[in-house]
Amino acid sequence: MKRKRLLFILLPLLASFLTGCSCSVFNAIKDNILGATGEEQYGYRLSTYKKDYVIGEKYTFYYYNYENKEKVIYDNATLYVVGAKYSVDNPSILSIDEVGNTKALKEGKTTVYLTCPKGFNFKCEVTVEKKKLTELEVSNYRSTYYTGKAFNFQCETNAVYQNGYKEFISPTIDTSAVDNTTVGTYDINISYTLDGVTKTVTKQITMLDGDSYTISKTEMDYHLSDLEHNAGAPILPKSGSPKMLIIPVKFNDSNAYISKYDNVKDDIETVFFGNSSSIGYESVRTYYEKESFNKVSLTGTVSDWYECGKSSFQIENSSTVEKIKNNAIEWYFSNNPTDDRKSYDLDNDGYLDGVVLVYGSPDYVTGDLGNLCSHMWASVSSSTGITGNTSKPVACGYMWVSYDFLYPTKDKARNRTGKSEYAYSAYVNSKMGFLSYDPFTFIHETGHMFGLSDYYSYTESERFYAGDANMQSASLLTHDPYSLMLFGWANPYIVDDEATITIGGFVDTHDFIMIKGSSSAVNSPFDEYILIDLYTPTGLNKFHAVDHPSIRGTGGTLDDLSFPGIRIWHVDARLSDRNKGYGVDYLTNDPTSSGATYIADNSLGSYTSHSYDGYVELTQIRNDPTKKLIDLSYNRKGDLFQTGDTFDQDVFYKQFANGTKLDNDSSLGWTIKVDLIMHTGEGYVADITVNRK
Repeated sequence: MKRKRLLFILLPLLASFLTGCSCSVFNAIKDNILGATGEEQYGYRLSTYKKDYVIGEKYTFYYYNYENKEKVIYDNATLYVVGAKYSVDNPSILSIDEVGNTKALKEGKTTVYLTCPKGFNFKCEVTVEKKKLTELEVSNYRSTYYTGKAFNFQCETNAVYQNGYKEFISPTIDTSAVDNTTVGTYDINISYTLDGVTKTVTKQITMLDGDSYTISKTEMDYHLSDLEHNAGAPILPKSGSPKMLIIPVKFNDSNAYISKYDNVKDDIETVFFGNSSSIGYESVRTYYEKESFNKVSLTGTVSDWYECGKSSFQIENSSTVEKIKNNAIEWYFSNNPTDDRKSYDLDNDGYLDGVVLVYGSPDYVTGDLGNLCSHMWASVSSSTGITGNTSKPVACGYMWVSYDFLYPTKDKARNRTGKSEYAYSAYVNSKMGFLSYDPFTFIHETGHMFGLSDYYSYTESERFYAGDANMQSASLLTHDPYSLMLFGWANPYIVDDEATITIGGFVDTHDFIMIKGSSSAVNSPFDEYILIDLYTPTGLNKFHAVDHPSIRGTGGTLDDLSFPGIRIWHVDARLSDRNKGYGVDYLTNDPTSSGATYIADNSLGSYTSHSYDGYVELTQIRNDPTKKLIDLSYNRKGDLFQTGDTFDQDVFYKQFANGTKLDNDSSLGWTIKVDLIMHTGEGYVADITVNRK
């Protein structure tokens, strides 16, 4: 629904660009003033001026603040320096691309250059050596198995070479000591040989009584709350009763659109905290109460109108909004001294949990204002470099949204505002007149306040890899199992062995299944895996799927949401550890690592400008093996899997960036069969069989 809006993602790379944390290096590099040659220029240098590689090693050059000993986020110099160019003396020894990604190809010495206009230049001396195996690292393996069940030991193994470079390998695994018919503890030897040097690691597994084998829902070891503060984006708590501070913002020209300010203030409160009956659908509060199974219940205050002293046409950039946000917060607490500021910080992390600014001007789409007010959209932003204060909580994440999203029709807008008939819903869809208010944008943006990304592409028109039947994609229906697992609101059945599992409709039961290409020592949503759930046109889905299908998406582009079916999701939410390096060789499923950030979003191409930008965070696999990943758009008739349908990655390989392999280069190794989808009278159930290949 919000196709062109810049919305919240947990990517410090983008967040730091929007804020001011690296303006000095950006301006110095961009302007190329007083060009000079040398290792250190204007306090900055390349990440290294001498680099030892082993063959196959990858490395990305980036800028380093020599004085402050801090890495600069931007690694793609050519995006910020017009005419900048990477080159290498001998490309047969070391390859390098336009953004500084290198790979060692053969033994030898060479030099890497970054040349910029006006003599602003850097170089790095490179030595590439032959690999020398020093040790093996074995991780992410399953340690318990059951007698009488299929036994297939898998693990993740890295070869470690002389300079600490690690490479994912396929080792030799000796399981000859294991008797899968007898309860006991057994040794497994994992070995790898390179140039006559062999390294071996021994791991123990336990064989349990197969008669005790049951499958139950498994709580994740990590949730989004473990990542968000580390990533610099403190946001809404996922449990309890977070208290939001909502401030209507009045511009100097707001009187052109609003005369009944009290009405609009009351409407804001209704949309956020009202009852379902007063909306015609759900308020933000009731939607998330139902979706979380009452784990969270939003509360809050809607203040009087804050007069910011600016015209809406003076809102030029995010810095202006930041100043308005900070001034508005201080204005509110100065004028309401009895309102405890700390009551807006439920998790006591020093940050206000949910700040919302509802501005008194049409957004640029509804008002057809174009570039005149290009920063007037619905968005959630997060400020970096802000330290929490538990005695006086400060704002970090906040929503910025127009009043015109409140109203489903022009008549409703005119009656409530007293002047303007601007209404976003009426602009994009004229079939919502039965609603008292339009809560969908506010529910979608609150999804960002909780920490979710958009699940459509910013870089490719009409690309909806996760389907468009999703609150974080088209602002309709509910969220997917991946999102609710991140929140800690839903737990999966994790399948370690062949099994048939009965699941209910996800919206009603939060049932879903997780399978991985390799076993893991931790249960982390920040990993790569397949999820399986049963979509049903019930609960929060019923409004769009059955009651009002004409308002689905953009003019009813989503087909057959009134029928149940199995959804199969490919998730790649692995995290990069920037303390170790850039690229696919430095990924972790541990969000508590101090360098951990999301590595992927749902935008292929140049949006994040990483070497792993070809991966998609969330993909809904369509029930059509002829469809390619790049073809995936709106959910259409037949996209859901039905009784008798099967899934095998070797068949549906076109919908994966890495073909028959997962993004991590492992094989999924499972097949999925839909045995049965049945209407029980109260809802739906499905029997799913998963088998090892």
